[in-house]
Amino acid sequence: MALSKKSRCKSPDIHNLVSSLYLNPRYSDLTIICQEDQFPAHRNIVCLRSTYFARMCDGAFAEAASGIVQLDEYDPLLIRKMLECLYTGDYTYSIRDLGYDRSPSPEEATPTPTSDTEIVPVVPNDNASKASNYSARFHASMYAYADYFGIDVLRTRAKRYFGIVFMKDYSADAVNRESFAAVLEEVYGTTPAHDRGLRGSVVDTIMKDISNLRGGSSPVLDDAMLRRFPEFAMDVCSASLDSLVNLKEKAQWPNWA
Repeated sequence: MALSKKSRCKSPDIHNLVSSLYLNPRYSDLTIICQEDQFPAHRNIVCLRSTYFARMCDGAFAEAASGIVQLDEYDPLLIRKMLECLYTGDYTYSIRDLGYDRSPSPEEATPTPTSDTEIVPVVPNDNASKASNYSARFHASMYAYADYFGIDVLRTRAKRYFGIVFMKDYSADAVNRESFAAVLEEVYGTTPAHDRGLRGSVVDTIMKDISNLRGGSSPVLDDAMLRRFPEFAMDVCSASLDSLVNLKEKAQWPNWA
C-alpha cells in the first residue's frame, strides 16, 4: 500500500548531513593526527573522495587496523581545510585564520622541495608582503595537497580560487616584486612540471599584462627574476613564441575563422 503524501518522510538533505559530520566525533572511526591536532574522521566519507585515505584504510597498512593516520609532517591548518573540503565540497579561509598578520619565527623559513612532487606547506617569510600574497600561496598549497592526497574536488576548488586571486592582484600596473616572487616559488615549488593547473593560470595571466610586467625602468619580469625561476621562464618563453606564431598566422590568413 502506497504511503500518502502526508505520511511520506521527506528525503534528508544528504549534503547537510555529511557536512554536519565535519570534525564531529559522532560515529567517527578514523583519527587523523597532525602534530598537536587530532581530527575525527569517517572512513566512508574521506575514503570515497581521497585516493590517499582509501589506500591507507583498504590496504595492508597499520592505519587500516588502528584507525589512526599520522600526518605530522604536514601543516595542521591545511589538513583541517582539506578535511573541510572532503565533507562539504568546499573550503573557507580568512587572512586572520591563516595567522599571516604576525611576524614569523626564525624557524619558519620556507623549506625547499627535494623533488617536483614534494608538498611545501605555506609558511610566511615576509612580514611586509600583501595579504593577497598569502591568499595566493595558501590556495597553491591547497592545490598541492589535493594532488598528493588525491582529492579531485579540492583540486578544482583550489585552482579556481588561486586563479581569482592571482588575476586580481598580479595583473595590475604596480606589482610588489617580492610578493610576486613568493607566489612563483609556491606554485613552481609545490607542483610537478606536468601539472599545468596553477602554472597555466600564472602564465595566462602574465601574458595578458606582459607589457607592464616586462616593460618600464624597473620591470618585475626582469632577467634576474627569470633566472631565479627557470621553469617559469621556459613557460613564459613558450607562451610568447606561441603568441607570435598565432599573430603571424592571423596576418597571413586574415580571413580564417
